[in-house]
Amino acid sequence: MIRFFIIVSLLLTFCISTHAQDNAAASILYKRKVQTYRKMERIGLGLMIGGGVSTAIGAILVSDYSNGGAYTTPVTVPGQPAQHSNPNAGNYFGIGSLCLLTGIPSFITGSVLFAVAARKVHYYKKKQSGLSLGLSPKGIGLSLTYKF
Repeated sequence: MIRFFIIVSLLLTFCISTHAQDNAAASILYKRKVQTYRKMERIGLGLMIGGGVSTAIGAILVSDYSNGGAYTTPVTVPGQPAQHSNPNAGNYFGIGSLCLLTGIPSFITGSVLFAVAARKVHYYKKKQSGLSLGLSPKGIGLSLTYKF
């Protein structure tokens, strides 16, 4: 009787999936999640880079307006640089502030998306790999699988 209980226990242990990789539906689900989070990671990286560039351009354009649109040329009279005004300084301020208003939120959103997606990709890739124990793919015999 004890021998029967031990054999049934061993068979149940090997038949029941001990890791999510054994379940084909879970494996497909994890692969799909990894693909989705990789896409989210790329979108976050693009937003972060685009937002950073937009913020830098906006800061340059707004700082040009903050000094009155004036710039100096050291060429005219020796020892006295001439002041010239930029008639397009108001246009640059509008474009610069628009770049800042779109760049800062894009950078913040992109960095959050990138960080969350990178963590999730690592989590689901870790869930996919590892030791799995169960029936062989054809259903005859037992299989022990270790993935790197």
